[in-house]
Amino acid sequence: MIKDLSMKRGKSKSLKLIEFLKIFLIIYGCFIMLMPVLEWSQDVVSVGGWFETSLSLEVLKTLSISQRLTGWFVETIGSALFGIVLTFLYMLLELIQQGEPFSKNSISLFEKISRFYLFSIIYEPISETVLSFITTLHLPVGQRTLTIGFGTDNINSILLATCLYLIVFLIKQAHQISEEQRAVI
Repeated sequence: MIKDLSMKRGKSKSLKLIEFLKIFLIIYGCFIMLMPVLEWSQDVVSVGGWFETSLSLEVLKTLSISQRLTGWFVETIGSALFGIVLTFLYMLLELIQQGEPFSKNSISLFEKISRFYLFSIIYEPISETVLSFITTLHLPVGQRTLTIGFGTDNINSILLATCLYLIVFLIKQAHQISEEQRAVI
């Protein structure tokens, strides 16, 4: 009886945590999708200095509308990739909340999360390269720059995403073995 009561308390705490995480993911997802708009229109829309951007206001003022739209589009792709990760994570939390942490749907979501997370990590240095070109395209020849950067942060993130993908692979294999055992019995 005491064990049942403590399990119910633990379960209700877990459900509250999942609800909190779901709300956090919605707010964070909106913020992630809003950032490219705020960054590329900071001279038009006053944001009151409550966030820092990699794009200075002086550089932004010298860009044409087509450069701004291209830069916004490039950054939006990266935000959308991470937004997809957050969406799949939200869906996974709903399945966990329903008591299906290792169902086929959950495992499929685990796979999608790790895959799109890896895509978003790989896309980051690519977008930085494109953005460095876009923001200096209007300058005279000799002052234009093309920055290609791939540092330890990128490598660490790729290793983390690979570890996540390997864990998902192991969970998938364990689920397949469990299904085979059920079919035999």
